[in-house]
Amino acid sequence: MKRSVPFILLDLAKLRAIKVDIEDNSAWVQVGATIGEVYCRIAEKNKTHGYPGGLCTSLGIGGGGSFDKIDEDLFIRVLITTANSTKGKKTVQTAYQALFLGKTGRLLDLMNNSFPELGLTRKDCVEMSWIQSVIYISGYPSNIKPEFLLQGKSLFPSVYFKAKSDFLRVPVPVTGIQGMWKKFLQEDSPVMIWNPYGGMMGKISELSIPFPHRKRVICKIQYLTSWIDEDKKSADKHTLLCPSFPEKLM
Repeated sequence: MKRSVPFILLDLAKLRAIKVDIEDNSAWVQVGATIGEVYCRIAEKNKTHGYPGGLCTSLGIGGGGSFDKIDEDLFIRVLITTANSTKGKKTVQTAYQALFLGKTGRLLDLMNNSFPELGLTRKDCVEMSWIQSVIYISGYPSNIKPEFLLQGKSLFPSVYFKAKSDFLRVPVPVTGIQGMWKKFLQEDSPVMIWNPYGGMMGKISELSIPFPHRKRVICKIQYLTSWIDEDKKSADKHTLLCPSFPEKLM
């Protein structure tokens, strides 16, 4: 449908200046900059400073945080997929990715007290700089140089994907989790990512910077499906299969 109302489209991609002030513990970033550019410029100034802006380094600036009931130096996210059990049946599989601002010894003490069910050991931990952790958690090779972040492009092969998100404000009951798994196992190749919110992000006013999901948001639940075929039939199929859960389960 044609529209006769005039409009203006502003391309802000070239407004990407970044000024990092380590002494003031702050950074001024223009709107066109990517997350990866911000990470790289901070790393050029200092190897121990970082900014929780997100994992998709070719995208614009976002936000992050940590679970309220876990130490604020610790960020944990959960990746949920399906796998075959030892009995050959389809089941739910979880993997945990974490970033801790500290040494391994303190992390082990912390996890033994607050999350012993995970069974974390020293061999599960790798000490690295902030910028190295960005590369590691994003899935890039460990020997790649941080300067690649300045390109603003992903190094992974291009794929098509569909993603949706819910923002959790109250804990999911056991019956809700059971219903969630039942529906999850009905899909072909679903992925869920539980990203924690709260922590430091929960202390920043919604009026300070434009990111609404702060206080009272426990986590973001992202549902994802991807495919490589270009035909519309594949796109329609995977779009319909992208998992989503009714509010009654939450």
